[in-house]
Amino acid sequence: MRWRIIWTFSAYFLIIIIPTSILLYQGYNAIQLQRKQLEISLFSDLERIRGQIFSDLNTQWGAFREQERVRSFYDFQPITPAPADNPIISKGRVHLRSPLQFKPHHFTEAIRAMAPEQLEGDALTSPEAGAFGRIFENCLVGFFEYDPQTEDISTPYANEAYPLSVRQDRSYFDQFLQQVVIPNLRDTTNLITNQFDARSILLHIKTRRIQKFEEPRSIIEEMMDENGMSPNTQAFLPKSDLVEISYYDYTFNNLEINDTHFVVGFRLVLMGDRILFQGFVISTFLFLQEAQSYLEQFQPDYGNILITQAPPGSQSIFEPFTNLSITFKPHEDQKLLAGYYAERNRFWFTVVFLFMALSASMIHMARLILAENELITKKKDFVSAVTHELKAPLTSIRMYAEMLEEGWARGKEKLYYHYIHSETNRLTRLVQNILDFARIERGEFNLIKKNVNFAELVEETVESWRFWMEENGMNLIFHAEAKPLIKADPDSLKQVIYNLCDNAIKYGKGVEDPTLTFSLHENEKEAILVIYDNGPGIPKEDEPKIFQRFFRCGNELTREQTGTGLGLALVKEIIEQNGGRVRLHPTLKLEGFALEFTFDRV
Repeated sequence: MRWRIIWTFSAYFLIIIIPTSILLYQGYNAIQLQRKQLEISLFSDLERIRGQIFSDLNTQWGAFREQERVRSFYDFQPITPAPADNPIISKGRVHLRSPLQFKPHHFTEAIRAMAPEQLEGDALTSPEAGAFGRIFENCLVGFFEYDPQTEDISTPYANEAYPLSVRQDRSYFDQFLQQVVIPNLRDTTNLITNQFDARSILLHIKTRRIQKFEEPRSIIEEMMDENGMSPNTQAFLPKSDLVEISYYDYTFNNLEINDTHFVVGFRLVLMGDRILFQGFVISTFLFLQEAQSYLEQFQPDYGNILITQAPPGSQSIFEPFTNLSITFKPHEDQKLLAGYYAERNRFWFTVVFLFMALSASMIHMARLILAENELITKKKDFVSAVTHELKAPLTSIRMYAEMLEEGWARGKEKLYYHYIHSETNRLTRLVQNILDFARIERGEFNLIKKNVNFAELVEETVESWRFWMEENGMNLIFHAEAKPLIKADPDSLKQVIYNLCDNAIKYGKGVEDPTLTFSLHENEKEAILVIYDNGPGIPKEDEPKIFQRFFRCGNELTREQTGTGLGLALVKEIIEQNGGRVRLHPTLKLEGFALEFTFDRV
């Protein structure tokens, strides 16, 4: 039976757990697949946006580079000649300001990072950022021209008519060129003092010619005079009336000064054998500001697209901004995955609920199986006990009847009839107990309640059983401190008293001076009856089980007392159906057994 229960429970466990595990596994995979699809969608959107941003910036950078490639070499000086098609050229010689003469707004903060102790001045405001098509123009620090043969450095801003603040910015820019840009340029082109071979320089920097044309020598000298250039510079011009001028493509260098990055672009300009370096400086910091303003229109709802310093191993945007990359920073609330998190929370809530439900059902199933097994065992013990209880009186009745029939009990007929009558009553009470319990189980145990004098009922019942108790060696003591009225069925209470007397006889054998005591008292609301015997009592571990049906103390194989195990269970049922309460009463001595019955007074 035990192994059959184990196998049944194991089969039930497997039938429930295996399909449930498969469903949970599939559900978990579905949730993870949903997240993966969301992430793929996110990265796809980011790649699309990144590609669009890269294309726009690259297009703007290409347009800016092309514009600077063909820029006139005159523009790098403060004064430039008017174009030949200018409508006012016919009125006389006209000179114009360089189109590059703008205020170098950005340079003050950048140069302070390079040499703050040398370059002092008030911080100036940057121009308005974010204008599409002017990102790189807004990042310019300034333009410059360098003549390696005369060591002259000039800019388009050399005009004393400018306000003081502009002249201060020009001073900062000049210092930056002298201290940082020109030394870097010389290192890049491998310039050696007093050795200015154009061919060697071109081969070293590996650039190509963009444009070649001829310019009148007179105009070039005139512009040099207007811009106050050194006579030594003019001495390097060819003696012919037309001077051959060539523009070469830009070369770019990256500078880093105290964690501040700059991009320096320069080109070679050849006037015959004369070498000029013309170029510009772009601040990477300003480019980040300008680009980030431009990126605002592309920002998705679930994060921010940023252009930041490129971490090692990452992909840069394009040359020469190799230290920058486009990155994505998701919002902390992760709105894109909100649906996934909600679905995941519902899934795990369902898993926890299902686990709790399965655990509860398994525990309940286990308890049912154990209870059923225990009940089957108790029923077997009950059948065995009932068989023994029936067999003993029947054997006695049969023996006394045979002796009377054979005439072996002459002169003792009355005693033998008394024995037969006593055993018959014993059988009747046993059968009546079983029938009463069956009626209680079916809900057919009908009581006729009425007002009863509790003390008189107990005394009358005790006295009626006194002869039987004393005949079995049991002393009876009844003590009543009051005579309360209760509402109950008298016959059922008498049956309770009989069952307790029968138990006292069974378990009191072998005790010196066995005694059963009935003590009745009352309080303001209740009538209380305590029934105590000085027998061996019950073990402490069996106390919670004494009112269970079919329960008997001790081991079935070694138990000396007979009984069905229904006595106290029937007592509890009858008392509760009469509106009373019963509990185990603590005894004053170490041994013995006592029950306390409580009824509401009428």
